[in-house]
Amino acid sequence: MDVSHILDALNDRQREAVTAPLGHTLVLAGAGSGKTRVLVHRIAWLIEAEGVGEAEGEAAGSAALLAPCAQDLVALLQACFVPGAPR
Repeated sequence: MDVSHILDALNDRQREAVTAPLGHTLVLAGAGSGKTRVLVHRIAWLIEAEGVGEAEGEAAGSAALLAPCAQDLVALLQACFVPGAPR
């Protein structure tokens, strides 16, 4: 399975967080370091590469601290699955 569209836009540290083993992942980083990008690409990775969500009742999830942030996360996540969409 080609997951290059998920990983290509990431730097090495972001790629490490996105492809971390299944389970809880804590990402601590400063402002402007790409935490939101990592969160969005992690969810896309879990769905496409790890198959999370394929079993009935299974889901990939995340928590956003602010409602406007949640709207942004949805749009960014959708862009991960649409070929040619801006990232």
